[in-house]
Amino acid sequence: MNNTIKSLNHISETHDLIAINFMGTTDIFAELKPETYVLCDPAFWFDVKQEKQKEKVLDFYQHLTSQVTWEMQLYLPWQACKEKEINQILKKNNNITICYYNKTKVEGFRFLKKFAYRKQLGMPRAQNVLVAALMLAIYSGYSEIYLIGSENDWLKNLWVDEKNKLRLNDFHFYDKEDAAKNARTMEFDLATMLSFLYFMFKGYHEIEQYSKTTKSTVFNATPESFIDAFKRKSVS
Repeated sequence: MNNTIKSLNHISETHDLIAINFMGTTDIFAELKPETYVLCDPAFWFDVKQEKQKEKVLDFYQHLTSQVTWEMQLYLPWQACKEKEINQILKKNNNITICYYNKTKVEGFRFLKKFAYRKQLGMPRAQNVLVAALMLAIYSGYSEIYLIGSENDWLKNLWVDEKNKLRLNDFHFYDKEDAAKNARTMEFDLATMLSFLYFMFKGYHEIEQYSKTTKSTVFNATPESFIDAFKRKSVS
């Protein structure tokens, strides 16, 4: 996957790039210079109890502030707007513009969901940041949207240890080596994890249905991706 990500260098000058999660801490982030960055997890506005996770997020924002030398929009859910510590860190870099979006979960009849999406009153359940990023890209009117580095293959990395604790080798293209050494112990059982994955993949299908009513088409350009909602198409 690193090779696929690096292949974006040749199109970064002619295409808009959207980054998510902790990509801002990687070496390739400064090379690609994405115009947009989308965050969704409550951990990114310190709505978590684990101090280690808070320190990781704080380090992420500080790294972002020191690395971004180009104009970039950073999208956060509106719930983060009252987090003063985030604003104090990011305001040190005039290149970063903070934007807030509505990730309110919208469910029900299709015509009601379509109305809510068009008015940006909400979106499909954002179980994964990719759901939010795709909806924001559609709102922005992009005609073609490509997914890169989106394997979403947690199913093959889940296992239960001898103490009946659910474990996850949580691989990302930017931290695969470390993740392999330190499998995460989940705070919930397998049934709950599978329900999370259900809503996530359902969200992708909701986006695919909605995109057909817009001028946007989403393509999955990630090899071996578990996402089956979008047509496959190589970025080349």
